[in-house]
Amino acid sequence: MPPGVIVKMAPQSWANEEICSEWLRLVWRKRAEEGRRLLVWDSFGGHKTNAIKKLVREDFTSDMAVIPGGRQHLIGSISCKFH
Repeated sequence: MPPGVIVKMAPQSWANEEICSEWLRLVWRKRAEEGRRLLVWDSFGGHKTNAIKKLVREDFTSDMAVIPGGRQHLIGSISCKFH
């Protein structure tokens, strides 16, 4: 792996709140340090827990939006449009 690449996996092979929380601490923290940010998630349940919402809002001073399930295709690839 190239330097800086982070690979994580939950024991049961699918994401969960713990993996989301770890991603926020390892990856999102760098973005949030640059100033207030908007984090746009898909509708996966692990993104919408109270603990994750609190972490995003309080620890990373960021706002959070969730794309409703089945609607991601309508907006295309956000990561290519906003950085």
